[in-house]
Amino acid sequence: MADWFAQTVLSGNILGLGIPFLIAAFGFSRFMRAANWFRRHQRKISYAGGGGLLVAVGALLISGAWDSLVWQKQGWLGDQGALL
Repeated sequence: MADWFAQTVLSGNILGLGIPFLIAAFGFSRFMRAANWFRRHQRKISYAGGGGLLVAVGALLISGAWDSLVWQKQGWLGDQGALL
């Protein structure tokens, strides 16, 4: 009885550790295509993301919502002081 249980647990561990690696191996070529696409368009993505963030923060500053966000975050930190 103990041998059957040990074999079942060992088989489950082997599958649990092996399946993610098999999925990664089969998905590697798709990942590389996506990484190459990202590498080719990296500057456009950076400009769009950075510009969008700049516009969003600017809108929050103009509307006054930035202050309430900062105060809310300070309330979460409490008396912990600086994070760095």
